[in-house]
Amino acid sequence: RNAWVNWLSTLGLFAYTGLALWSAWRFFTASDATGVAFWGILMAVAILAIGMIKLYLLSKIETDRVLREMKRLELLLAMREK
Repeated sequence: RNAWVNWLSTLGLFAYTGLALWSAWRFFTASDATGVAFWGILMAVAILAIGMIKLYLLSKIETDRVLREMKRLELLLAMREK
């Protein structure tokens, strides 16, 4: 149903992972305190975004599992009534 949302979330996950890795590299190679603060905050925001996207995707997977099991039980009950 909402496959495009999952694809968009996965694309965002890869984008934020790249951003986190790039800003981590820039964080460790920064020479001044302003650069360290900027790249550190950007890295932290990217890591938080990755965590939120993963939580969304995991809850979506869990919801799909529960719905699939409910449909299976409905079919079993329908077959048992016949």
